[in-house]
Amino acid sequence: MVVDKELCVSSGRCVADIPEVFEFDDEELARATGDPPTVDIARLRAVARNCPGQAITVETEPRPS
Repeated sequence: MVVDKELCVSSGRCVADIPEVFEFDDEELARATGDPPTVDIARLRAVARNCPGQAITVETEPRPS
């Protein structure tokens, strides 16, 4: 899960919809709190689609280290 800070408009939809995955940072921009293993991928994709700034990207493969 990636939140593009340049695109985030701080609507709070993601934070309200899945608070266990999203939170606001010190600049009131959304950020993902970590890997959401217990959250259904369809739910994550729905939140990404509903993001007014289109700032959320759902990755289905783990990022390389």
